[in-house]
Amino acid sequence: MTKKDFTGKKISDITGIHTKLLGFGNMESEELENINKTNNKVLKNFDYKEKGRIGCLVVYDSDIIVCFQDNISVAMFPVYEVSSPILDEKHKVIIVLGHEELIHYWFEDGSFDHNYTR
Repeated sequence: MTKKDFTGKKISDITGIHTKLLGFGNMESEELENINKTNNKVLKNFDYKEKGRIGCLVVYDSDIIVCFQDNISVAMFPVYEVSSPILDEKHKVIIVLGHEELIHYWFEDGSFDHNYTR
């Protein structure tokens, strides 16, 4: 997949029954409402990275990461003020740094770890 594959799409177009929603439990209702609105808007401010069989879509407008394995969205989680995610194909993990937070998602077993760094 490339960034072009997401042009003109909405988050709701690229997520499906296989997509785990992670880390949304701690969010304020206002933040969740913003994400729900973004799900149905065409993606504008985003980037896509890929390494081997794993990839991630970073949606900067709503601070969302969507993880892909074999071109299928497998997980979606929020990251406040996301910086560049790191894809580690060997260990099949994505490491994401946000504002005062560090998140790991392991593709092999779907484990999700969220730590505050402050």
